Amino acid sequence: MKYSTQLLVAMADAIAPRYCSGCRGVLMPVEKHLCTTCSDRLRWRPNGYSPGLPLFDRVRVGLSFDVGPVQSLVHAGKYNGQKELFRYLGQCMAHSMDPLPLDTLLIPVPLTALKMQRRGYNQSHWIAMGLSDIWECPVLERALYRTSQKKSQTSLSKTERRRNTEGVFAHWPLGIPPLSESRIALVDDTLTTGATLQSCALALRLWKPARLEALALAWAE
Repeated sequence: MKYSTQLLVAMADAIAPRYCSGCRGVLMPVEKHLCTTCSDRLRWRPNGYSPGLPLFDRVRVGLSFDVGPVQSLVHAGKYNGQKELFRYLGQCMAHSMDPLPLDTLLIPVPLTALKMQRRGYNQSHWIAMGLSDIWECPVLERALYRTSQKKSQTSLSKTERRRNTEGVFAHWPLGIPPLSESRIALVDDTLTTGATLQSCALALRLWKPARLEALALAWAE
């Protein structure tokens, strides 16, 4: 069965080649999303690295944003429609870290409604799904939402980022289970100043969770 699957993949690649999200080279049938060279250039931090943020019991990041092909992968996933790439990277991150308890709720950092409409998906949700594939923790997508349409964080300074995210997150009013005494892990694609995660934490701390952690795919140090 495995040989038959590989044969079908090889035949499909001959008709419509798949390309590496890092270097754009043609993928071999056994490769997924990344070629072996780009995959080997990803420097996963052993069990993550914690830069430390107030309001969190622990913060872990998987990769450094400026090392290897990480920046190009994040951009490809966000701006080139490669949502499955984020799921794959979430799976890789899960393999690189000690797992969370099974009852931990994985909560993706939400996008604004405008960004969600334009992009069609939330990259943090797909990272959370990848983590869930390996750790089997449930993903709770609508625990938070953004209350306002503020500027993109990309070109802002650290001070401007903090001001830009102040008070923009709130609980989704309907359809979520009680979060009190729950274990929660916020999931984001990139940690820069921590302003976004801090705003999320302020909202979730009102529920008095038993433990609040954060997981970010990459850290722009």
